[in-house]
Amino acid sequence: GSEKVLTAETYENSVLKREVDKNTQPLAAISVVLPIALFVIMLFFLYLFIGQIIRRNKSEIGILRALGFEVKEIAQLYSAFMLPITLIGNILGMIFGWLLLTAINDVYQEMLLLPYCSSSFNILILLLVFVLTVLVGQAAVYANIGSISGTKPAEAMRGNRGSVSKVPAL
Repeated sequence: GSEKVLTAETYENSVLKREVDKNTQPLAAISVVLPIALFVIMLFFLYLFIGQIIRRNKSEIGILRALGFEVKEIAQLYSAFMLPITLIGNILGMIFGWLLLTAINDVYQEMLLLPYCSSSFNILILLLVFVLTVLVGQAAVYANIGSISGTKPAEAMRGNRGSVSKVPAL
């Protein structure tokens, strides 16, 4: 006689899984590209924000220079001031990003009837984000202090009245 072989279909080899995988591939690409793009935009705004703070404090920098502080010492002062700001911003950004990501994942899972998948994160990526943010913050401090360092202390003490400030080269 003829024997029939029964096969069991599991989710892993089902048509449903193939369809879900096909439909979620664009989401996977977006979940990589969008955070990277937002991070680069955030780094740009961080650079501009720190530069603006330093340019607004031009008169204070002039006073410090008139009191005999060297540009290097002033840069170290602002660098120490910006370090906790960038670190706190990193921590808050990661917390809010994680909460937003969880909410978006829940919406997509419900909307597309996706199976549950656990979220994970890569500690190396988190360290890279911390390092890049701190480096950009510190670069902004030194670039903007450097742009003011050529100004005479008496001129810097007048502040920004009547002068046009330029954004230093990125």
